[in-house]
Amino acid sequence: MACGARREPGLPGRFTSLAGMLKRAGAYLRGRLVKSPAWGELVQETLRLHPSVRGPRDRVLADPTAVLNGAMLNTVSGTITIGRHAFLGDDVALLTGTHDHTLTGLERQQAVPDGGRDIVVGEGAWIASRAVVLGPCTIGANAVVAAGAVVTGDVAAGAIVAGVPATPR
Repeated sequence: MACGARREPGLPGRFTSLAGMLKRAGAYLRGRLVKSPAWGELVQETLRLHPSVRGPRDRVLADPTAVLNGAMLNTVSGTITIGRHAFLGDDVALLTGTHDHTLTGLERQQAVPDGGRDIVVGEGAWIASRAVVLGPCTIGANAVVAAGAVVTGDVAAGAIVAGVPATPR
């Protein structure tokens, strides 16, 4: 042990050690840039920080440069396509599933379509934290969906939408 270094005994020392490991792991994840041998450019590896997929996983088509930050992806009723350099903030929900509001009771609960409610997130789009996107819809290239917004239809390329339901700003 270095001169002047202090080691805390017991449980506090273990927590200090664990905190240090978590800090180093976070720094490692933030710095994950790799050199692309094919193009010679820096590309960010896909950061899939524990996204949750409900439904068939093969219906998630995410570009390797997309950042998913713990998103909840529901693919029960369609495919979710996420474009190059798209960014999803914490706790974003992309939901393809739906229930028929004209039905009631058990019939409503069990009547879920197999497809046709696809969601497409365009290149460079940013969906901020806790936004909800309900399929079918397309979020255009470089569009911004504000935090907490509920998207119920298409968002034009380059548009900024916010609110419940989300509308252009």
